[in-house]
Amino acid sequence: PLHTLVVQLKRRLLARGVLDLVRAIGPVPQFKMSARVTCLEWHPTRPQLLAVGSKNGEIILWNAWDPKKCVATPPTGCGSSVAAMKFHPDNATQMYTATLLSRVMLQDFGGAMPQVFWDTESERVWFTALDVLQERKMVLSGDNMGSAYAFSTTGELLWPQPSRLHKGKIKYLEFVGQGSDLLVTASVDHTVRIWDVRKLSGPKDFLIELPHTQGVNSAYVSPSDRSSLLTTDQKNELRVYRGPAWREPLVIAHPHRQFQHLTPIQASWHPVENLIVVGRYPDKNFCATDTVRGIDVFDGDTGESFGKVQGSLDVPGICSLTAFSCSGDILAAGVGFHTVIFQAASEE
Repeated sequence: PLHTLVVQLKRRLLARGVLDLVRAIGPVPQFKMSARVTCLEWHPTRPQLLAVGSKNGEIILWNAWDPKKCVATPPTGCGSSVAAMKFHPDNATQMYTATLLSRVMLQDFGGAMPQVFWDTESERVWFTALDVLQERKMVLSGDNMGSAYAFSTTGELLWPQPSRLHKGKIKYLEFVGQGSDLLVTASVDHTVRIWDVRKLSGPKDFLIELPHTQGVNSAYVSPSDRSSLLTTDQKNELRVYRGPAWREPLVIAHPHRQFQHLTPIQASWHPVENLIVVGRYPDKNFCATDTVRGIDVFDGDTGESFGKVQGSLDVPGICSLTAFSCSGDILAAGVGFHTVIFQAASEE
């Protein structure tokens, strides 16, 4: 049909623009205390604002329009890695964070003391995932034991006890949002589960379970259609599930295995079209001639490979995290201890 051809052409044109992105010249986010990048989060409505979290608990707020103007929260030391973070819906200088310091906090780039929502006060239980559902003014965080904790956006505990959602660590969680009561969770227990936010009392309450062959690092809902789900396992599979059935996924073979000193690789969406970007960790067991790193670009509807982001071919290291600004104009990548920014080449 003509409509399908138009959609495909539009996506190919957009993919061409993504492939042509080059490494930006100029100031990029840099931590005061050298540490691995563990988290990237663009502001959902302000395309210039990027938050970068580190293994030492430091978070930088970087402004693409004024890159020299950088603010940061202080590092909190070894073992306090930022696992997940989200901007406060009404205040771009505040971040909700889930950390390996065993705390869920609201942190402030203005220098105010962080508000601690919850502290497990345990070296055995720490936080690994977080999202905010503005419609319900709810913050949900997952821990390494498979449990979820619910708070109001101002810090009140909504549940008397955490709710066990998985057998193992919750690696990622995301509200579908925009009028939907669906929640997606991904775990090292080899499952992705879809829940009704209003019914989260135990591990049997899920609406749908999507079994995987490996642990799952992430399960991103497509911002362009809100009904496609992109999962990244811990070895060599990307999957795209489509609602409302969430069955028979598109499977994309892709090398991105786990390594102890590497931030786990997560594939992510373009904000405007169902394009997928993901860093590559070449694996000769996967493909004997596979030696080129960089960032791969795929069609999220067909699985077709469009190639690699041009600027990423010059980056030494593996692009573990990739994230587009809400406008899709800038692509950020977490590469070891560094943040790399890609954008369109400036016209001479």
